[in-house]
Amino acid sequence: MTSLLQKKNTLDTKVDGLDSSNLLTQITTNTNDISTLQINKQNTLTAGDNITIVDNVISSSGGGSGTTESVASKVFYAVTSAPVNMGSVTSYISSFDTIVKTNTTLYNFTNNKTVTVLQSGNYKVEFNCSFYNVSYTDRSNLLTSVLINGVSDKTYGGQAACYLRHKDYARNGTTTNSLFFACNANDTIQLQTTMNKASDLGSISNFSSQFEFIRGSNILVTYLD
Repeated sequence: MTSLLQKKNTLDTKVDGLDSSNLLTQITTNTNDISTLQINKQNTLTAGDNITIVDNVISSSGGGSGTTESVASKVFYAVTSAPVNMGSVTSYISSFDTIVKTNTTLYNFTNNKTVTVLQSGNYKVEFNCSFYNVSYTDRSNLLTSVLINGVSDKTYGGQAACYLRHKDYARNGTTTNSLFFACNANDTIQLQTTMNKASDLGSISNFSSQFEFIRGSNILVTYLD
């Protein structure tokens, strides 16, 4: 059994260790540690957009929808507002005089005919090109393709065709298509139409100022990613 004298000696040792200098040193050390942790710290946690703080629970909502781009912000869309005689040529580059929607960060449009993409990526090109037989007295096929940097896309499905008859019968036709292209910045997009008249072989016929590119024809380019 521990004697009373032993207990007294143990207590005296512990009390001696709690002198004021030891206590002051420990308090200073703790104060410095706390100060270091407090530097550049926000005193009060403030909730931002779509965030709530209740007691010690932080919640968010909205799923980041505030940063989502709409498809409408990624398109170029233009139409032709009046008929255009296609002239005496063997190929015709479609012209569009009215820009309905564009994103100038993604597209530049020149000479009413050329769309230049300003950012590399994947693009969808859609078009409806309508034609009218003014005076030709036989049958014809009109074929529209997309030109990328002046080169025609004539792969299967790349050319859209329509069939026009005698000027007194089926006088209207429309070529339409939807195509995918991987483009580099500053690539150009145009629409080219050629013709195969009844007596010619291949789409090398001259339009001979007998056909019009008519009102309502349009082009839609969409940046995908």
